[in-house]
Amino acid sequence: MNGDEDSASTAAAQGVLQDGVKPGWRVTSDPPSTDETASTESPKVAQREEWSRKIDFLFACVGFSVGLGNVWRFPFLCYRNGGGAFLIPYFVAVVLGGIPMFFLEVTLGQFMSEGGIGPWKIAPLLQGIGYATTIIVFLLNCEYNIILTWALYYVFSSFNSVLPWSHCNNDWNSENCTNFDLKGSSSEVNSTGSNT
Repeated sequence: MNGDEDSASTAAAQGVLQDGVKPGWRVTSDPPSTDETASTESPKVAQREEWSRKIDFLFACVGFSVGLGNVWRFPFLCYRNGGGAFLIPYFVAVVLGGIPMFFLEVTLGQFMSEGGIGPWKIAPLLQGIGYATTIIVFLLNCEYNIILTWALYYVFSSFNSVLPWSHCNNDWNSENCTNFDLKGSSSEVNSTGSNT
């Protein structure tokens, strides 16, 4: 029995996986003590929730991946970066980098029951990827909150009888603001040629 404990402590010192758990990641009970003072009762470990069906997990991944950026921001980025020519390097980066990293993170995360940072602990060189993606997700969530706030502002402002953006009498208007009076001079505002 003492030989088993020595081999377990040697494996723990070397960082080898024991029973699928690397020492130091998640300790659920006290290690056995040499003076026999450790309790023999195993502590109650909270059971982690699992997906009831595979389709639930798939819908959760799609719900996380498809959002405002796909509908609103991506066409703008395509237009700004060269239109259709932007799609070639984009799909190359998605196929060679994005999909393999996403698949690796999801499969390791499901296998190890870890979040976005935990699966990358499998290789010390890759640990920064988990932290980087967490920071990127935080910054993108801040950006999307601002965009949604603008959308809500314009939705609720559109219920007023006089729209705030229909005139130049606001505090935020610059000297380049132009009033378009559509009642009296609609032919001048909408004209495309010279008046003769």
